[in-house]
Amino acid sequence: MMVFAQAASSASEPAGGVQTSSRRRLGESPTDAAPAGGDARLTMLGAKSTCKDRWRQVLAEAEKISRKHLLTLEPGISEPQTDQMEASSLQLVVPSPVQDSYTAAQRGWLWSVGDFIEEVRARQGQL
Repeated sequence: MMVFAQAASSASEPAGGVQTSSRRRLGESPTDAAPAGGDARLTMLGAKSTCKDRWRQVLAEAEKISRKHLLTLEPGISEPQTDQMEASSLQLVVPSPVQDSYTAAQRGWLWSVGDFIEEVRARQGQL
């Protein structure tokens, strides 16, 4: 599942929604999903209950968004794997209770769900 959010949307354009295909949100035309040249206010969150090697699928989504986010419930992903994610500009979002299964070095880089929400609010200028 992918969720997109964009700040400063007009009344005719939804602020965010559940994506129904690899490039669209509910209620949007394909050209609305990512403005030409990208937009710093756009945020992308992919979700996978377990990552394994499928986390790379998220990188192919929303090509106009350079930093992508992936929410997972998977405990203790290996350090080499999270290093690859970080090198690929993919921010891993893990619920706080699950973060205890990661190393101290990884926990310094992981985001909680609350961290992700703060980022989206900051991009939308609502903080």
